[in-house]
Amino acid sequence: MSIPTPTVSSNLANLKLTDEPEQRGPITLTPSQLSLYNGTIPTLPIYLALNNSIYDVSASPHLYGPGGPYAFFSGRDATRAFITGCFDTDLTGDLRGVEEMFIPVDDPEEVVSTK
Repeated sequence: MSIPTPTVSSNLANLKLTDEPEQRGPITLTPSQLSLYNGTIPTLPIYLALNNSIYDVSASPHLYGPGGPYAFFSGRDATRAFITGCFDTDLTGDLRGVEEMFIPVDDPEEVVSTK
């Protein structure tokens, strides 16, 4: 006894079987290419980068698009601003010196000698 092979109607041939979005691989862009994805061109998605990873934030144009409260993140790697909370001057992916901001430094005048 053979099992019949299922047939697909021609109008159902392109039907997606799951509701999951299509999976895409990592996106690699130069800083100048990334700057195009800041929400000012309606036909392009809105991207932001953190720690050299690019994220698609197009689902929230009211937050990341022009005029949105987080628009300054869009179209750039703003890792430093994300870490420091300084959104005026730290809109860069350059993390040099950031660790020094968070390492406690003993004030020599406050150190009590145990001798």
